[in-house]
Amino acid sequence: MRILSYAVTAGLLAIGVLSLAVGIINATSPGGSKDFQWSIARYLLNHENPYRLFLEYRAGRLLTSPFVASEIPVYPASSEVFLWPLATLDYAMATRIWAGLNGIFAIGCAFLAARIADLRGPVVLCLIGLFLASTPVRNTIGNGQQGLWSLFFLLSAVYCQQRKKWALAGFLLATSWLKYTITAPLSLIFIRPGSRATIGVAIGTHVALTLFLSFWLQDNPFRILASAFLLSDTAQSASTFDVMAIASYLGARSLAWSAPIGIAIFLAGAIYARSGDRDIEVLSLLAMVSLLWSYHWQYDYFVLVIPLAYALKRWSDGTVEFSDLGIGAAVILIWFVQRVLDSAILRFPAEHLLVALDRGVFWLTCFVLYATLFCYMFAAKNRAS
Repeated sequence: MRILSYAVTAGLLAIGVLSLAVGIINATSPGGSKDFQWSIARYLLNHENPYRLFLEYRAGRLLTSPFVASEIPVYPASSEVFLWPLATLDYAMATRIWAGLNGIFAIGCAFLAARIADLRGPVVLCLIGLFLASTPVRNTIGNGQQGLWSLFFLLSAVYCQQRKKWALAGFLLATSWLKYTITAPLSLIFIRPGSRATIGVAIGTHVALTLFLSFWLQDNPFRILASAFLLSDTAQSASTFDVMAIASYLGARSLAWSAPIGIAIFLAGAIYARSGDRDIEVLSLLAMVSLLWSYHWQYDYFVLVIPLAYALKRWSDGTVEFSDLGIGAAVILIWFVQRVLDSAILRFPAEHLLVALDRGVFWLTCFVLYATLFCYMFAAKNRAS
């Protein structure tokens, strides 16, 4: 049995490393890393306001986009400062380094999720292999996205907080808010008693960086703070299972419809997080909030490594339940099977029945996964009380 366990572990790791290599190759190839925020960070470094440049481009006062590839300034300026070391480099070199860093962050995310869940032995390596092999991780790296950066530093903050290193945890938490659409709900774990100093350090860091940028850009700090959020509708999509996508499918494309629902989901997560006990349990539910409250593309579903780690923990402890099996099956379908289904319908027009069925499978899987997490977490909370 032990030999079989080692063989499965080795196989998953090999597949994971191969998938990681493909992601890095895609990121460093022509057309790769299209979402890398290099030009936004570079404009800020050079005392130029990228948010104002984007507004001028959208208004037609600039004939071509001032940004590289498909970059859009939708993240907070205070978070973009953390990318300044890369912004000092030329784009080609920065892209190669960013791809390598994303590979390290991917391994780190799976490892930290396993540590927070208190996983031990070969199952940790299995989780790392599965995570690296997943489509969301490979596409995130290939597109030069910031999600792995953000999740890595968020989980690092949780790990440090568990060891009472609140000052370091606060700085790591501040670093994680680059892609705030993922990490803002996960950060709610720090509103519990005993963790508030950490979130205070993180907020203080961004306040200080915003004031610094106000001096650096000679601009109003409130305008700098609000710029990224005012442009958030630019990146809105209707391709996944979140409040903005659902509202868009229902014909309500305005943020006026989806934003209040997203805020309500966020506040519900805050209520649960404040009274939650085990870190991995709270983070698992907040991962659901993270994927629901704001817009996402399918590559953001790497966040499901958290509930998967929790399900694996219960399996390794011999306390697995049907809900854990449901979580595992749903994650595998989203990470691996959905990619096959999406590829199979590429040649069909968007209005074709098979395309609608493909989207229906994805939505149904997400719904079952979220419902399972929601019911399971609150049932566990009731049992504990």
